[in-house]
This record gives sequence, structure tokens and C-alpha cells, in this order.
Amino acid sequence: MAKIETISVIEGIRGKLDGTENLVFSKRYGSTYVWEVEPSEKEPTMGQLAQQERFAEAASRAAADMLDLEKKAEWQAVAEASHGKYKTARGAAFAAYYTEIGNE
Repeated sequence: MAKIETISVIEGIRGKLDGTENLVFSKRYGSTYVWEVEPSEKEPTMGQLAQQERFAEAASRAAADMLDLEKKAEWQAVAEASHGKYKTARGAAFAAYYTEIGNE
């Protein structure tokens, strides 16, 4: 993974770049990162598919909470009280939901 200097053209870019499946862009805490991935030739296992579903569900719940100002403020308080464990309200919400879904 390499940190890159951003210009306005790529400032908001995230995810896979169109036309290639090898470059992935991610924005974290104000910095943009890019890395190359090797596509897998194997079919995902049942366990991998279950983890993907768990991740997607937790991300969806956390994103929904960020749209509700009261819930967002509650998660922000959790993040601030975590002494650096969670840097954002969304991160705190995601971690809680990911754990909750895993314990169901």
C-alpha cells in the first residue's frame, strides 16, 4: 500500500478503478492510499461468503446510523471515550455491529 499525494481529479476516488481490477483506492483519515491486488482464481468458501455478508450488514447499519444525527452523536461519544481505539463515529458503530452480528 502506498500513500499518494492527491490532486482534485482523484481526491474523491475510492474503490476499484474502472477498467482495471488490480488497483484499489482508499481514503483514510484525510489521506488517499492505492494498492494493487491479485484477483483470486478460486471460488470463495462458505465461510468467506458469510464474512462478506457480516461485513456488508455491519457497514450498512453503521452508514444508516450516520444519517441519524442523534445516533451519530451517540457513536461519536463512544469513539471519543475509546481513547483512540475508534477514530470515527462510523468506526465505532461498525465495530459494535460487526461484533453483534458475529454473536448472533
